[in-house]
Amino acid sequence: MDIRPTTAADRRAYRDIRLRALADAPNAFRSTLEREVAFDDSIWHDRASSGNTVLACDGDKALGTATLIDDRHEAGGKEVVAMWVDPDHRRAGVASALLEQLRGDVRVPDALFAG
Repeated sequence: MDIRPTTAADRRAYRDIRLRALADAPNAFRSTLEREVAFDDSIWHDRASSGNTVLACDGDKALGTATLIDDRHEAGGKEVVAMWVDPDHRRAGVASALLEQLRGDVRVPDALFAG
């Protein structure tokens, strides 16, 4: 399994896993499958290029994703959003690996991951 920040080159893999996540867990996200399936390639390009999202991949297949954004309620804080792991790969350490990648990429303080 490869865990890496997304780039513009990952836009199709990111689109695929995001749409799978919305189909699998429609109430877990602040968007809908119908809305995002209509996005054009430029939106996926921008999202994948943001530097805030990581993918867990096995070869060409994305297994999971997570995004880290600035916390709107706490200055300097961060918030994990849009995290999802393919049901066939849950309980295999994918979520932990995604969080560790986010932690390392943005140098999140240990206290954020305590508990």
